[in-house]
Amino acid sequence: SLLAVVALVILLIRGSPSFHGSQLRGGFSVAKVATLFAKLDEGEGELPYDNPDASNPFLYPSAEQQRKYHLPVLHRGYDCWQSCLGAGICSDFCGEGNACCRKGASNDPPECAKITDFWTNHHECVKPVVQVEVNHFAQDCWERCQIGGDCKWCGSGSSACCRKNSTLDPPECQGVVDWPTDRHHTCVRPVKDVEVKHEGQDCFEFCGGRGSCNWCGEGNACCKYGDHFDVSECRAVVYYSTLEHHVCVKPSFPKPLTMPALPRVDETDCAEGLVMDPVTRRCGLSHEPQRYTFYVYRLGNGSWTNANAGSLGAVLYTIHSKILGCPRQRGIDRIHRLKVTMKNTDKLFRKYGHQFGPLHHFRNGQCVSSFCNDTFREFGYTVGCSTTSSGQSSYPSRSHPAWYSLPGPCPNLPEGQKTEKCIADFAGGECSDPTGSHTCTYHIEDAGSVTLDELSGRDNSTSLKDWCAAGKVEYDPATDRGVGMHFWDQVNNGSVGKERMYKLAYLFYNKYPSFPRRLPEPCMR
Repeated sequence: SLLAVVALVILLIRGSPSFHGSQLRGGFSVAKVATLFAKLDEGEGELPYDNPDASNPFLYPSAEQQRKYHLPVLHRGYDCWQSCLGAGICSDFCGEGNACCRKGASNDPPECAKITDFWTNHHECVKPVVQVEVNHFAQDCWERCQIGGDCKWCGSGSSACCRKNSTLDPPECQGVVDWPTDRHHTCVRPVKDVEVKHEGQDCFEFCGGRGSCNWCGEGNACCKYGDHFDVSECRAVVYYSTLEHHVCVKPSFPKPLTMPALPRVDETDCAEGLVMDPVTRRCGLSHEPQRYTFYVYRLGNGSWTNANAGSLGAVLYTIHSKILGCPRQRGIDRIHRLKVTMKNTDKLFRKYGHQFGPLHHFRNGQCVSSFCNDTFREFGYTVGCSTTSSGQSSYPSRSHPAWYSLPGPCPNLPEGQKTEKCIADFAGGECSDPTGSHTCTYHIEDAGSVTLDELSGRDNSTSLKDWCAAGKVEYDPATDRGVGMHFWDQVNNGSVGKERMYKLAYLFYNKYPSFPRRLPEPCMR
């Protein structure tokens, strides 16, 4: 280290150095300076330059050499104006945290103030002595940042390149009042912290493609609405600031989506005299029907009673296998969620030890199963359920996909034929507060709906009819892919199916935050 100090003292004694070619004023060459640094190594070997041309100022010294010899400033004495694209902080050329400044320059930014350790009369690399909130204050930042919004050139942390009254700059530029100029974009300190940087701007080029991107803010990603979700960060994203191009978004989940797994225990695994609790999945004593609250899902519109409804996985598999197409079957365009509170009758529980009755099949508001009249007469209008293996591999969950039956008034006749007398005599099980009586076994609350376009990301500014006429297809079972859409690709891929389930659940939660985010799926029959 002593030789390094001697070298710097010699430079100062010889006069203020201004580089021209490979020479310092006073005849002290760059090559000799490099030799001095080399002698600091153990042995006599030269430092390994990438380019043997010692007149190249970018080699004096390299960033690696600066760290090795603890040099406070890189490229000391060289004219830094061109390399730094002007005055101000210039970490790449001058070293981390250092600046390109000129002695006595009145137009240099605040980080150049109060510096006295100048070697030359042109702009040179120096170490700032004052701390500033925003680098390059009042300078035109557009050429350096290339776009409005958060910009590292303006300073570490939260600094942005913005223009007063610009309607094209992103949210981090909104609300700023301290403007040094209104003639061009300049570095400012945002007045509010935003989760997503550069919202609304095309991020694809700045991020080098889709996926995680710190340019969008820590933990955020660059994604396109409706694009094939082949990177985990872009899966299940709910809010996009624009649908036209890749934009910065907040991923819905910090890691690739996974469904929590619990070991499945069947009712037959419980010892004699014990029953399975459908929520805790543990065997225990139960002496009476329990009150449960859970979500079921319906497709299309119509009455919620005298109908069947499914679990999340069951309904998604039905959409996948029976609904998607041009046009969609029965004109179905949305998924309804119902919050069901249930307590079935004592008689049903005492005979079978189950919380649910048998599943009854409904068509057009009429119970079409052969045992409808018998079970309703004996046990009341109980909520029925049954699990199914259909779709289990496509939409795996902690429980099998399930279907539920919700018997309503006059269940034996179809819609349009139910008379007032039939409705009065056969009241069904729907009521405001389930008590477990024959005609009061469940209550339904509308918990919102999500359209299939919201779920898949299809741009609904174009009608489905016109979209299909353009040769696009949501899903083709023959190829297991869509055309112009890839959300429904790979019906038998359980991992992708879980992501679709997560997105649907997240959309419901985001649209209807007053409802519980998740409720148990209690059907285990």
